Amino acid sequence: MNTVLTIIVSVVILAVNITCGYLPGCSLKKKDFYMPEYKIFRQGAKKVFMPKVFAPEAPVEKIFAVPVKNAVGTIDIVNGITVIRFAEDKLEYDVVAKNYLKEVNGGFDYAFCNVFSDEEIAYTQNRWFVIANFKNGRVISPVITYSLDDYVTGIKGIDFGKRKFLIQRETPDYDDYEKILHVLNVIDKDSIQDEGSIKASPGKTGYSAPWQFSNGFIFTYDDTTNKISCHDTDLKPSTHPFAEIFNRQSETFRKLKEFLIHPTLPFGIVLEIGKDFDFVTFNKLPKTEDTQRIKDSLWQLEDIHALYLLRWDTPDTQKQFVPILTDSFSLVPPLDCSFYGGLQFSPDGSWMVFRDESRNRKNPVFTSLPIDSTAPYFFGEPLYLGRIMAEDAEPVMSAWTSDPLGFVVSTGEQGLWKWDLGRVKMARVIDTAGVVIPTE
Repeated sequence: MNTVLTIIVSVVILAVNITCGYLPGCSLKKKDFYMPEYKIFRQGAKKVFMPKVFAPEAPVEKIFAVPVKNAVGTIDIVNGITVIRFAEDKLEYDVVAKNYLKEVNGGFDYAFCNVFSDEEIAYTQNRWFVIANFKNGRVISPVITYSLDDYVTGIKGIDFGKRKFLIQRETPDYDDYEKILHVLNVIDKDSIQDEGSIKASPGKTGYSAPWQFSNGFIFTYDDTTNKISCHDTDLKPSTHPFAEIFNRQSETFRKLKEFLIHPTLPFGIVLEIGKDFDFVTFNKLPKTEDTQRIKDSLWQLEDIHALYLLRWDTPDTQKQFVPILTDSFSLVPPLDCSFYGGLQFSPDGSWMVFRDESRNRKNPVFTSLPIDSTAPYFFGEPLYLGRIMAEDAEPVMSAWTSDPLGFVVSTGEQGLWKWDLGRVKMARVIDTAGVVIPTE
C-alpha cells in the first residue's frame, strides 16, 4: 500500500512540477489555489521536510556556493559562470563571465571552493585555477601544474584576506595513487607561489583517506597507523583536541570513511567502516562452500558503518568518545541506517546533512540533523529530506545557499531540489496516514 501511495504521490509531484516549475509554494496561476510554502510531513515517527523543485533553462549538474544571497553558481548554462538566484516562483540568472576559456564546461576534473570572499569565487579545472570576481567580471586562470600525471581534485580557501588556498593534487598510477595537499598563494594571473605540501594519503585502490580543513587547522588521516595528524596553515605540526581524542582511542577503531569538525562548537564526528581484509591471501585457500561463506561474511563486515561523537567540552575522557549510531542502536532516534556518507555541516554549523544509501546508493535519502548546543549529544530530532522522486533520477552535486540557509541538490534534467533549512520553523506540520516522501 505504501509503495503504491509513494508512486502516486511521485507522479502528482512531477505533474505539478512540469506545470509550475517548482514545488511547493506555487500558485499554478489560479487565484483560488493556495499551498503553504513550507511543509513537514509527519510519517509515523519520522518527520520529512518538503523540497522546492526548480526547472532551470538548461540541465544543471555542476553547482557551487557563491557569495550571493539565496543563490548557487554553475558553469553548465553558458561557457562561463552563471549565478542562479532562487526567486519565489522562478529562477533568475546573472552571467558573471563567459568565454574566458575555450572550453569552460567539459570532460575535466573539477573542484569548487567554499565561499572565501565577498567578491570572488574559485575552482580548479584539471591543472589550473579559475578565480572570478562577481563585481567586475574579471577572471584569471593561472596554471597550477604542468605535469600531465597530476590532477587537482580538491580545494579549500584558507585565508580570507588573501588568495591562499589548500588544494589536493593526485598522482594516479596503475593500481594506486598519492594524494598531496599543497598550500598555494595566487599572486596574479601568471603566478602561483607553492608554500609547501604534506601527504594526505598514500593511496590505495578502492579507498580514499579523508582529510579536513577547519578553523585554521589541516587534519589528515593515515589508515596504516590509524592516526589523525594536525597541521596549521604554515604546514607546521600542531595539536587539536579532536585529533588527540581520536588518537587516544584509535586502537578501538577499524578504519575511517569520513570525519568532520564542527566550525564553532567543541565536537567532531567520525564515521567508521570495516578494515580491509587480505583477500589476496584468502583467495589462495581451496575454494569450498565454507570458504565462500566466510568470504561473503567478511565482505559484509567491511561495510559495517558506525558514527561516533568526539567532544572536548568535558575533562572526563570516558565522556569524550560516544557512539551515536551503530548497526544495533541509535542515540538520535528514529535515525536508523546501515550504509551512509557525504557528511557535511552547513556553513553556519546549524545543520548536518548526509546521504543514507542503505537502500539505494545511486539515489540516496538525504537526511538532516539540527545542531543544538543544549542537547546531550549536540543533535536535535532528525529531519528527513527524502530522495529525488523522479524516474531514474540521481543526485549529482550539492551546495549551500545563504539567506535563507538552503541545501540544494542538482540532478541534471530533473532540475534543482532545494530545502530551505533556515526556515524549518516556518513550516506547517501535517500528519499523514502513509508515506508521502520516501525515507528508506
